[in-house]
Formats: sequence, C-alpha cells, structure tokens
Amino acid sequence: MTSPIEMNTEPLERACATITSMRQKPLLILYYDDYSGVMSGEDVRYCYKVMRSSGLSVEEPLPDLDVLVHTSGGDPTAAYRLAKCIRHFAKAVSFLVPEYAYSAGTLLCLSGNEVRFGHNAGLSPIDISLESENERIELTAIDYFIKFVSASQDAIQGVLRKNGVSEPSPVGSDLLVRLVDQVQAIKVGSYYRQRTLTGHYAEELLDQYMLVGFPNSSGRRNRIVQELLFSAPAHEFHVDHERSAALGLVSHKMSTKESDATKGLVEVLADMKQDGHICQSINDWQTFPFFFLASPQEDENSKNGDDGANGSGREK
Repeated sequence: MTSPIEMNTEPLERACATITSMRQKPLLILYYDDYSGVMSGEDVRYCYKVMRSSGLSVEEPLPDLDVLVHTSGGDPTAAYRLAKCIRHFAKAVSFLVPEYAYSAGTLLCLSGNEVRFGHNAGLSPIDISLESENERIELTAIDYFIKFVSASQDAIQGVLRKNGVSEPSPVGSDLLVRLVDQVQAIKVGSYYRQRTLTGHYAEELLDQYMLVGFPNSSGRRNRIVQELLFSAPAHEFHVDHERSAALGLVSHKMSTKESDATKGLVEVLADMKQDGHICQSINDWQTFPFFFLASPQEDENSKNGDDGANGSGREK
C-alpha cells in the first residue's frame, strides 16, 4: 500500500499544523472513507503501530491528545478496543468531530474527556447496525417492526371484539414468523446480544473517562446510554452539540476558526482518498482507514507563524 512518505505530504502536514499550532497538542487522525470505511478489529493493531512508531509508550503517556475522528461506524468491539488503545497512550483526550462520528464512532468518543463539535457536526445513536456486502440490518428497525406487530394485534383484536369475536387473531404471530423468515432467528438473537455488549462498553468508557469526578455520574451515565442505545427514533438520528450536552456528554462547540481548520483537514484527506493515496480497497465494499499522528512544532519557525507538522502514519 502507498504510505505518506511515498507521496506529497505537504497538504496533509500543512492542514495538521494549522490545528496543532492552534491547539498546542499532538493530533491523532482516525479517518474512514465516507461510504466504504468500516471500523474493524484490525484497526487496533494499526493504531498501536502508529503510536509506537512516533516514539510513544504506555509507560510515559502523553499529558494531552486531540483525536480527530471521521467515520460512519462499524464494529462496537473494535471501537471499544480502539478507545482503550488510545487511552493507554494519553492521560487526557479531546475528540474532534469536524463532520460526523456515527454509531461505533460515537461509542469511541465516549472515551474522551470531551467531544468538540465542528459546525453542523454530530454523533448518532450507538444501536447496532450490521453490514455486509449484500445487506444492512438495524436493530432499531427490528424494534419498530415489533412495535408495529403489537399495535396491529391490538387494533385487529379491537375490531374483532366489536363484532363479537373472542378468538385471538393470528396476525401478530404471522408477522413475527415473517420477520424471523426474513432475518433468521439466530441473527435476531445475535443483534440483541450485541446491543447488550455495546451498552456495557458505553457504560465502562463513560465511567472510566468522560464522567470521572462528576456529581451523580452513574445517573448521568445511565441517561446517556438509555438515550443513545434505546430512545432515538432511528439509527441515523443526528445528535448535534446541543443534543449531546442535553444528554449529559461533556460537549463543546468549536470556534469558527477551529471548525474551519478541522473541516479543511477532512477535505485534504478526501482529496488524498480520491487520488488513490489512502483508504485503498480491501474488497468491493470496504476500504482501509487512514491513521496519522502529528505533533506541534517546537522550533522558532512555529513561533514565527511558519507552522509545520511532524507526523507518523501509514496505510495498512
């Protein structure tokens, strides 16, 4: 695969330097392609190698780290493992979301001390949505179908009672049979098990990182998990800064300057993907992510406004 060393890294380094000079802390980029980037277990090894190749160690973690994340989601276990990997290398973490960090990306952000939102950026529910080459099934959709079955059964029974019919209608059981035929019972059970697992991950990350030291942290954590896992109207529900703060997340809105800088970096990464330098194909429906670590310049050029970035990253 092509590495940043084998291509023109100047636009990437310049975009990183704009952010690191503004924030004065190292910047870890976790970038997934908009349409085919899926968070997976292999990403943990990739992230660890990027951190170690930059000279970092778990024995001497960074005092502070920014993590720019751009993803539509993936495997919740991978998100949890990525979160733990990052937190081994940094005592405090701020997640920067220029545009979106959905699903498993939202779960990852729960491991931060704060989430900083670019203008119009957002998180999403962390409910399960499993994808493959041929299908995408959301547990939220199954929940709503079951509610539809219950409502249908009640409505039909009401009509039957008005007409003097006491026997139960088979409509509810028939619809559930159709659901199982469509999705398969073992998959339905697997999805509900995944939801329980995702909720456990969310609770643990909130308790260990974001909500440490806050009053009524357990009640706050329970409200966040309930809202993100069960109460959203759809898997695609957009959770912006205001909604995040109302839920109880440690949420801040970026300034215009910071928002423009982080969005500009995402545009640079999208151009690099378009040119074939990063996020190359794993198969017909999935691409590799791109991880990169940039550090603030410490020299006189940085002080005089000639910003640069020292970074380490590679394509898996």
